[in-house]
Amino acid sequence: MAEYIIWKDEYSVSEMTIDFQHRQIIDIINAVFTLVKYKVSGDEITKLLANLKNYTETHFDYEEKIIKMINYPDIKKHESLHKTMAEKTAALCKVQKSSVNGIMPDEMLEFLKDWWVNHIRNLDVQYVPFLPKQN
Repeated sequence: MAEYIIWKDEYSVSEMTIDFQHRQIIDIINAVFTLVKYKVSGDEITKLLANLKNYTETHFDYEEKIIKMINYPDIKKHESLHKTMAEKTAALCKVQKSSVNGIMPDEMLEFLKDWWVNHIRNLDVQYVPFLPKQN
């Protein structure tokens, strides 16, 4: 089965843990897509979205520690975007949990895909020049 989001090398920020976390987030979104596509129970989708919410918060905490350590100049803006996304993900979980049919609409999947791909490709890569070089 085709993945909803395919990892591309251009998404890499050249920091092993962050890249791993980004891949995990994409895997969770792909799993949600699969459940929605095959109309699997809303409870299963709710569980995955809760997993996405929790993992997103863990990832944001880790990434913010890294960009603080490297004195990334746009850290406040980056943290603000993270806060907004964490709030939207929490709201998405609430909507899914209270949904009558239990299936997340396509617009929500598109939102997750667009936000994450654009955030990684356009914003996270901006701190790459500040990271120490890895071998």
